[in-house]
Amino acid sequence: MVDEGGKQLYARYWFGNEVYPQRDTFLFARDETNKEYYARDTEGNEMYPCFSGQTRMISGKLAKYRNGTQRYPADIGGNEYYLSHEGRPYLLVTAAGTPYFAKNRRGYSLIPWNSVVITDDTPYLCTRDAGGTVVYVHETELPESFKTMCKCLCRCASSSMCPALLQMLLR
Repeated sequence: MVDEGGKQLYARYWFGNEVYPQRDTFLFARDETNKEYYARDTEGNEMYPCFSGQTRMISGKLAKYRNGTQRYPADIGGNEYYLSHEGRPYLLVTAAGTPYFAKNRRGYSLIPWNSVVITDDTPYLCTRDAGGTVVYVHETELPESFKTMCKCLCRCASSSMCPALLQMLLR
């Protein structure tokens, strides 16, 4: 579907969100200048499409919330994850230019391995985000029942044990 100005339009669900076509070719609609753009939800936030478990992006363009904050992609369960290039995760920024962390569906900030120095005095749990990036969850964000376990795991266990256990606890 195309509007009178030549902009391709996305179909909409009955509740108002725009919907991506169910095919891999010509996934993104194009505006009047032939530039691809993301579908939007009813609030005006851009959304990444996901096909076969893979998030798709417009080359060189991140999806954004209506207020201009860059948006992390999320898996089907609502867990945000980091986009990465050459093994280094991108920290996205708010509309004001302040970096912020991706969060899992429970609201825990997922701190990428290259954004924080982990010491014995800093209780962080090591895990992976939905995209496979090594991340840390700070003790202060966990429910009380996890905090004791966090201190024990972070001080007693090797970091190779943490990711498998935390995947079960934090999802």
